[in-house]
Amino acid sequence: ASAFADANCQAAVPNVLGGVSVSDSCSPTNAITLTQSPLAGTLVGLGTNTITVTATDAAGNSATCTTTFTVDTSISATRPGDLETCQGQDANFATAANGVGSFEYQWRLDGNAVGTNGPTLTQSTTELSPGDHLVQVEVRGQCGLAATNVATLTVLVPTMATAPVDLMLTPGESARFSTSASGIEPLAYQWRKDGVDIAGATSATYRIASVSGADAGVYCVVVSGACGSVTNCATLAVDECTPLASETPHLNRQSGLFEQKVSFTNSTDSTFAAVRVWVRGLREGVQVYNASGEEDGVPFVQYNESLAPGEVIHWTVEYYVPTRRTPESTLCAQPVSSSSPVNPDGAPVTIDRTVRLPDGTFLIEFASVPGQVYAIQYCDDFVNWKTVTPSVTNGANRTQWIDNGPPKTDRLSPPTMNRKPIPFAIVLVPTLTATVALGQSAEDTTPRRGQLMAEAGPTLDEFHLSYLMGFNISARLRNRNLGNTPTFPAPPPPPAGAGPFVSATGIIYQDGYVGVDSSGNSGDSSWYWGYARNDQVVADNVLLSYSRPGTLFNDFHQDPQHGMEASYRWRYRESNGSKIGMEAAFSFMDLDLGVSGEPDRRVVGVHAFPLAGVLPPQPPENNPPAYTGTWEGPGALIYSTNGIAKVNIDAKLDGVVYGFKLGPYAAWSLGEKVSFGVSGGFALLLHDSDFRVRQSVSFAGQTTSSVAYFHSDLGVLPGGYLGGELTYKASDKVSWFTSLHYQNNGRHSHSVGDKEIEINFEEALFLSVGFSYSY
Repeated sequence: ASAFADANCQAAVPNVLGGVSVSDSCSPTNAITLTQSPLAGTLVGLGTNTITVTATDAAGNSATCTTTFTVDTSISATRPGDLETCQGQDANFATAANGVGSFEYQWRLDGNAVGTNGPTLTQSTTELSPGDHLVQVEVRGQCGLAATNVATLTVLVPTMATAPVDLMLTPGESARFSTSASGIEPLAYQWRKDGVDIAGATSATYRIASVSGADAGVYCVVVSGACGSVTNCATLAVDECTPLASETPHLNRQSGLFEQKVSFTNSTDSTFAAVRVWVRGLREGVQVYNASGEEDGVPFVQYNESLAPGEVIHWTVEYYVPTRRTPESTLCAQPVSSSSPVNPDGAPVTIDRTVRLPDGTFLIEFASVPGQVYAIQYCDDFVNWKTVTPSVTNGANRTQWIDNGPPKTDRLSPPTMNRKPIPFAIVLVPTLTATVALGQSAEDTTPRRGQLMAEAGPTLDEFHLSYLMGFNISARLRNRNLGNTPTFPAPPPPPAGAGPFVSATGIIYQDGYVGVDSSGNSGDSSWYWGYARNDQVVADNVLLSYSRPGTLFNDFHQDPQHGMEASYRWRYRESNGSKIGMEAAFSFMDLDLGVSGEPDRRVVGVHAFPLAGVLPPQPPENNPPAYTGTWEGPGALIYSTNGIAKVNIDAKLDGVVYGFKLGPYAAWSLGEKVSFGVSGGFALLLHDSDFRVRQSVSFAGQTTSSVAYFHSDLGVLPGGYLGGELTYKASDKVSWFTSLHYQNNGRHSHSVGDKEIEINFEEALFLSVGFSYSY
């Protein structure tokens, strides 16, 4: 038998006699007496206790038997449940104890005591490794017995993800963001831009095939799993400009434009539909001549063909620079959508000449109508024609156009490569039918609007012609402007009839004297000759000037001088405002000069020369040495002579003087406002003169009074010349200048019978100071 212990850990012994069977052959059953020990109701302790039963009959005979009585404790406890939890979260366990209380609890985690003496356990998993952990609870009752139960705690891996990397890209490049996540599968991904979910972006990687400025922003990825979610972000910055390579602009003497070579490589994995290069930061007045268009006042050139990864474009950006200073600009390349110009309708124009130039470019020439717009087309197959942007117009009757590759024509190869010329066609655009006069403007329907004017660039050759006949007529002729390319739009010249402009005409005075002495002695007097030149020209117009010498002696008169002088200048190098060249001049003059008086002192005079005319919009060129220092603007001439002899003469000189000069010239830009030029070389004078002396002439205290007529044979006076000019550009309209020129051809003597005639062309010095003004 058994029983649960009471609060004192005891139980009463039960009565077991009713369960005993006895028999006796000597006495009847009812005569037998049964007893047990311990007696029923006796309190016994925990464990197994023996109960002995004794049977005694009437005769006094007895027999015994035994049984056991067990006293048990009354304690039990429920098993805590197994638990899975994410690392970092708390795990909660509980047990329920039954039996004789009170109870004591001992919790253990992986064999180590944890928690408190209570039926529950709250365990942090932050420091636990992922995986299974053993949780054990022991419950003890008051009588010292215990109940033990175990459970499994499984710590799960939390959701984790790496952050995407910040990106700095240029337009057209591909962007790729990615994350590497870990945790309890399945994991879910969601990409966001600037806090807004991106539709369809639900994988571990997000990619933009070709970025633009609109794609810049903050990109975040949210990774969600059984153990929570995590958010990581990265920034995408898109540089406005794609890297390109460019050279320093240089002046093209053929076109008069500055050219800048630009190359662009598609270093991305995407194919660009077209590429555009913005040209920013230009100085005032500088224009992109071959611009494909402009937006918000910023010009651009565009390549309108697709560009595959790894392919390279070579551009030539052309600048029109009125000041001839090397332009400065900031270039920005961007991939854009293709936008080829529409092929216009119009009448075809015959191409007169095609030339491959030494630098590999290709020139075409055709007859043009001043002010008319012409579209240039090209093709590869004579079927699919493309139109060059921009269209061209010119103020002359001949136009030259040069194919130097993109953006004019879509060719990937550098223009220096000897590629096969492509077929060209010229189309007369019919949108302009009015005749446009010089100084007027009109509009057309081409993409570029403005004044239909063209200012030619510097020619390779210049021809100057002066004619003297009391007043001076001067003109500059050019060799049909075949070396020029039209610029559109170009700064228009001053309107016709805008009023007089102030410029200068210079006159050279050279010493010379005639010696006559019937006694064989020599003396000297002085005479002066001069010629004038004006080098102002606009649109090949002839400008007029008037000048006359001042009075140097008490009686000095000069009849009209008939003469002509021509100079020819050609230059073979010009770069960054500096130029080097050669020049030659030929002069012819019929002298008709009379002098009288007594010049007995050193003579210094000043002479100014006003001129009404129109100045060109560009700074003055170096002067041909034959003219010895004429500049635009009012001029002042300061000259000196060696008039040291006493002269009393009334003489008449009729003669012819031929002059020739040849030498190099050079000019340098000393900055934005100052330029300096020099010229010099060989000078030759040929003279054939008649002299008639009508009164006495005193030389060194002796006097002759005979009237004589002399004729000199052809004389040759070789010599040289040297000059320098300095110009200061005070503003866009006003320039100050000074020039100084020196020429020396020595002396030449003739003997005619017993008479001697000596011609002196020594020490011709010319200084001019003035300014030029244009608007």
